[in-house]
Amino acid sequence: MVSESYEREVLHLIEIEKEFINQIELGVQLYSRPLKHYLISSNEHAKLFQNIEKVKEILKNPHKKNTSHDNLDLSNITLSIKSFTILIRKNNH
Repeated sequence: MVSESYEREVLHLIEIEKEFINQIELGVQLYSRPLKHYLISSNEHAKLFQNIEKVKEILKNPHKKNTSHDNLDLSNITLSIKSFTILIRKNNH
């Protein structure tokens, strides 16, 4: 039997992940897509938003088998997410 505190913690983690996915989607809509052809170079856009669309889809559908996920380069994804988060925070203040 699962304790109530464990269940609360799991539900809290699920809510955090849902909010993270919402923030990724919002960032893609407000920053990644609009900036793709304006204000920053293609090279800068690629560095800042590397794989963000694929990551968004994986987060939304983690159990969906998709061969494009197999080709996803995750080597710099942490840096990309941190940069993305910093950009969102700066623009929300």
